[in-house]
Amino acid sequence: MSFSHAQITGGLFPHNLLAQVRTGDPQLPGVKPADYHLTGSERLGDAAARKWQRLRSVYRSFHEELKRLPSGDGTSLTRDRWLQPLFTELEFGRLTYQRGALDAGGRHYPVSHLWQHVPIHLTGWHVDLDRRVTRGTRAPQSMLQEFLNVSPDHLWGVLSNGRLLRIMRDSTSLVGSAYVEFDLEAIFEGDVYNEFFLLYAFLHQSRFEPLPREDGAEPTPADCRLEQWRQHAVDSGVRFHRKLSAGVKAAMERLGTGFRLANSAVDRALSDGDLTLDDYRHELLRLAYQLIFVFVAEDRDILLLPPDPDFARARERYDDYFSTRRLRRLARIRPGDRHGDLWRSTVTVLNALGADDGDR
Repeated sequence: MSFSHAQITGGLFPHNLLAQVRTGDPQLPGVKPADYHLTGSERLGDAAARKWQRLRSVYRSFHEELKRLPSGDGTSLTRDRWLQPLFTELEFGRLTYQRGALDAGGRHYPVSHLWQHVPIHLTGWHVDLDRRVTRGTRAPQSMLQEFLNVSPDHLWGVLSNGRLLRIMRDSTSLVGSAYVEFDLEAIFEGDVYNEFFLLYAFLHQSRFEPLPREDGAEPTPADCRLEQWRQHAVDSGVRFHRKLSAGVKAAMERLGTGFRLANSAVDRALSDGDLTLDDYRHELLRLAYQLIFVFVAEDRDILLLPPDPDFARARERYDDYFSTRRLRRLARIRPGDRHGDLWRSTVTVLNALGADDGDR
């Protein structure tokens, strides 16, 4: 499942988390309707659909007013006529303007709003989140990211100019900025409910509120659903890599034995010492991960061929004769033999992917 108007930056979450949230994966904590404060038999999709209808109307009205705005960055209009209603529909209530800068690490940070322990900085429609508004100021993105990094009392935050919205986290353990970004303009202009649902699921107030701790201690900013999702992703990644390591080891053993049986030159080189076991192991490991890369690319429909109509026939030929999908299907229904055509077609694909210009 791919998303055009939602992206993850800075390794905050693995990209497959978006699909898990969208489908309500039961392995993911906190995705039941009750976890979003819904009651009875109400489903999350029903609640999101109601908000969607309301916010589409709000967006259209706001955009008409924005067109009539004579000049300026539109900060007041964007906050009052668009972002405040958005946060209200997501159960935050009406956000209170933060009078005065927030202090952390001996510096002042002009964050516009604060909801409990969550700094929410809202700017105008025409403000670039990644550029300084005026000389001597910091870009909204860098300002809020630095605040989260230096403040021990704030872990998650939200930044938006009405066009883009970023759910941010302290990134001191990562490199650079860390956030999930939603293109609000594209979602509402393009009428893309599927990705609004994802926004609703990520930005709902219940994702940020402090949850009771099992030890009875006072909740911290880390005791929230978003942090649970992040920890779940970390734990899942550890389990996946352990499983992957075992699978790669088994694949290397099978491939290594197979190459020796099928290719007398390889067997002789190993026996004579012309090919060391370390070098052989390195090549087998490299091959295993190359194949995993192609498996994932094909299964996620990440194009290995240009999306040009002229390549439609080429895509069919690739799927029918060269794809690892075909190779895997054949491996499940019959054992291998001494013919080398499947190996040669696989080498053709790997060589083409490794070439700067591919292979036409």
